[in-house]
Formats: sequence, structure tokens, C-alpha cells
Amino acid sequence: MTTVFICYRRADSAPYAGRLHDRLRERFGDTEVFMDITAIEPGENFEDVVREVIGRCDIVLVLIGTRWLDALDSAQHRRLDDPDDLVRVEILTALERNIRVIPVLVGGARMPTKSDLPPELSRLAKLNAAEISDTRFHPDTASLIAAMERARNQLSTIIKAPKTDRHVPGAGGHPAGPPQLGGSIETVLEPDKGAYWLRIKPRSRSSLDPALLLELRALIDELRHTEGRVTKNTTTCTINYVVLASNVPGVFNLGYDLKLLRAAISDQDREFLEQYMESCVGLLFPWSQSFGLPITTISLVEGTALGGGFEAALASSIVIAEESSRMGFPEVLFNLFPGMGAYSFLTRRVGRATAEEMITSASIYSARQLHDMGVVDVIAEDGGGKEAVAAFIRRHARTGKGRRGFESMRREFDAITKEELLRAGRVWVDTAMHASQRDLQMMDRLIVSQERGDPPG
Repeated sequence: MTTVFICYRRADSAPYAGRLHDRLRERFGDTEVFMDITAIEPGENFEDVVREVIGRCDIVLVLIGTRWLDALDSAQHRRLDDPDDLVRVEILTALERNIRVIPVLVGGARMPTKSDLPPELSRLAKLNAAEISDTRFHPDTASLIAAMERARNQLSTIIKAPKTDRHVPGAGGHPAGPPQLGGSIETVLEPDKGAYWLRIKPRSRSSLDPALLLELRALIDELRHTEGRVTKNTTTCTINYVVLASNVPGVFNLGYDLKLLRAAISDQDREFLEQYMESCVGLLFPWSQSFGLPITTISLVEGTALGGGFEAALASSIVIAEESSRMGFPEVLFNLFPGMGAYSFLTRRVGRATAEEMITSASIYSARQLHDMGVVDVIAEDGGGKEAVAAFIRRHARTGKGRRGFESMRREFDAITKEELLRAGRVWVDTAMHASQRDLQMMDRLIVSQERGDPPG
């Protein structure tokens, strides 16, 4: 995986970029460092390649020299103000995807202030910069590499991959590695509605894999940091609605990454199970609380939602589902239960008896059944989910402040605490650690279904 991207202007900092590129290749490997001059094949679209590569990176270095801020194009306009300027595109892509950006000041340059930058890039001014000078190139580069390694370690410890050199028996798997970051979520901003869409687009199977968890966490943290303001391309707006949906036809999400969990259980890796559980709770709790902001969260289910995927849908204030959607909790089939919030979310919606029946029966319910039970709020015709969301927003927005106030009041009276979710999660970990060989064999069967994108039948 490409992990480091070097963003620079040739006329401003090419010599520094070249030397830094060589040094980073020595440290991280030839395939781990991307710089346009060596990595783009003749005939490829530069901008498309850059966007795709940055989406797979976990660190972007922005080299800033003395001519970086005021560089002009052939018409004597400042390059940074041009929406098609590639340096601007590179930085904005990284910021939008919440990839770690490290400004690197070279040749005695100063850090731009917020007022120096286009509004879309203003976040760059808040980032702590590294410095590289001609006279201290090697020690300065060593300090930068140390900072990069600390950043990568922070990401990898949010969700630690299970023990290495592990093959998942019966599932055709390969040894697990660290999560590949970027590219698991497509974000769409609808300024006229104040709506921010997060569409899941998994790399392989539609599960809650580490990369997806990390990206969702970064997006939530950014929403909270900006107090609900989102900038995309040249547009900034205050968000009133966050919509969780999927880009995979017929599938919302199929739940926990069973391949990873099966491997961790087999090796009795309690540490991984606890970290995975805590990461899921760390996402679903703030989501269930609308991030502590005056925002209405909506889940749009356009297909199958199982296990942890169903829990993620239930964390929203509103659940909208297309007619043919199917949802349920199959975990009891391998003697587990949904442990990241299902019981808490369902009891607040439908009461204890119905929640227990849904969790322990392993039944798969239709959207219509769930609507009649009070789990799904709005039913949409197949293919009409997006319009159903738009129609809901139109109705809701007429009295939006009052409705969001009511939603906040309801959360106070039906309060879900993070500790409540963590207590349930710890029981889930204990239960998983006592799985039998038969339970693991059942997981193997479900892994095959998850790989195909099928619900258990």
C-alpha cells in the first residue's frame, strides 16, 4: 500500500522533494512513497491518479518553500486560488478524507496563516509544521521520519490487526495485516439540504473492517471538531443531516469482519477482540448521540444489513429502508450475540421483549416487518431510497429546530451511555473467547456468505 504522498511545487521545492523522496524510500521502501515524477505512467491522467493514490495513503507531506504561497500561473493569477491547481487538489483531497497532513517548511519558508490561504485550505494553517533546512537536512529529516512513524503507530493501535502470520482456516484467507486507510467512504455534500452523505464503499467484502472503522472515526472527529461545518471542493456549509448509506447494490453492511474475528478467537487474542469492540463502540456511541451537535442522523438501508451493520443503522435517529431490504442478527448461530449496541438501541425503540426476540432468534426480517414493529421509521419503494431521504428532510426541515430539540430531549430521557455499551461489549468479548470448534466452523460458513455478500440462509 502507498503510505506516504509528497505534495510539492516543482518551481518552489523540487530539490527538497527529490532528496526527501530518496530518504523516505530508504526508510519505508520503494512502493511506500509516492511522488508524481516517478510514479505516474505516460498517458495516465495525472489528477485521477493523484486522487486515487492519496485515497490510499495514511500520511501526506506538503512541502512549502518560499515561493509556494505566491506562485503564479501564466495569466499571473495565484495558483492556489485555481480550483484545478494540482497542489490545491492534492491538499484538499487529503483534508476532505481526513488523512494525516504534515506541512514541511523548506528553505527558510514560514507557515502560511489562515488569511493567506483560500478558505477551502484554511485548515492547513492550524497544522503543526516540520522544518527541513539545507544545513540540517539529515537531522531534520530524521525528526520528520520519527514524527511520521508516531503518526502511523497511532493509526495502527486504534485497531490492532490480529497476530501476524495467521491463516483463517476454512475461509481461504491470508495473514492479516494492518488496516489500509482511505477510500472506504464516499462523501457527498448537499448544501441546499444541509445534508452530508457518507456512503460506504468497502475494498472487498461489505463488513465493518478496520479501514472502514478508522475512516468513520476520522469523519466523526472532524464533524465534532468543526462543530458540524463541512468544506468540500469550494463549498462550506453547516450540516443539519448526516446520512449513512452504501454504494454496494443490495447491501448496506454485513456486520463484523468475521474473518478477522474468527482468527482472533481461534488464537485466543483477547486484546484484539477488546480493541475491535472498543473501536466499534467508539463510533456507534457518538453516532447515537448525533455527535453532541444539533444534527439529525439518518440511516438509509437499500439492501441487507446484518449484525454490526444492522447495529450501525440502528444508531441513527431515523432509519429509512427500501421495501426489499432485509435485516437481522445472525450471531446466535455461532453462539455469539450483537455486542456493540444492538440491545441498547432496540430496547429504546421497541422494548425489551421484542429486542430479545430479535437478537436471540437469528431471524432475518423484511423492511415491512421492521416498520410494523417500530424499528424502521420510513419505508421506501425499491430504488426510491434517496428520494425518501430528500422527502423526509423537506418535512423535517420545516420545523427542524424544534424536532432536533425533541430528539435531544428524547436522548436525555432514554439515555444511552458509553459505559452501558462497553459493559455489553465486554460480555461479548468474554463470550467470544469461549467459542467452541463447532462455533468456529459455523463462522467459517458465514464467512463464505459474507465474502459473497449473501445473507445467511
